[in-house]
Amino acid sequence: MSAGLIQFEEFSLDCDRYELLRSGRPIKLEKNPMELLILLVAKNGHLVTRQEIMTHLWGDDVFVDTEHGINTAVRKIRLALKDDPEQPRFVQTVTGKGYRFVAELKNGNGARLAASPGVGIPAATTPVAILPALRRQGLRRTGRSSQWLLLSLWASRATLLGGL
Repeated sequence: MSAGLIQFEEFSLDCDRYELLRSGRPIKLEKNPMELLILLVAKNGHLVTRQEIMTHLWGDDVFVDTEHGINTAVRKIRLALKDDPEQPRFVQTVTGKGYRFVAELKNGNGARLAASPGVGIPAATTPVAILPALRRQGLRRTGRSSQWLLLSLWASRATLLGGL
């Protein structure tokens, strides 16, 4: 199984292939909603503020309507996951603050993933070999937040798999 595969209910998020699957079938998700879904999953149960989302999706120096963009990305994620904002199974709104991914996550082997804050791997522990692979997959951003986010997902999986 791919080290980049994260499962929740009938869905699989394949970070290596940048793909969302329902029962093995691909679900179309545009770039910003996919980036946001990966961010929410990486933060696994922790609040992701609207400011964090804005910085992650558009960078620090942005002159677009980020509020509308965030709302649209969340709406598209909910449509893809068939999630109800009133009774969320996946994406919970924290009014006035941001969002939280609330479903139980499992790795590609079916082992439960513990909640983790996601980002912030020190540079000394960054597996440099993964960066070219991320660029080939088109996951390069103007900032480094996406790289750190995916690296943290990779490190979390490596830690979990190392303990098995």
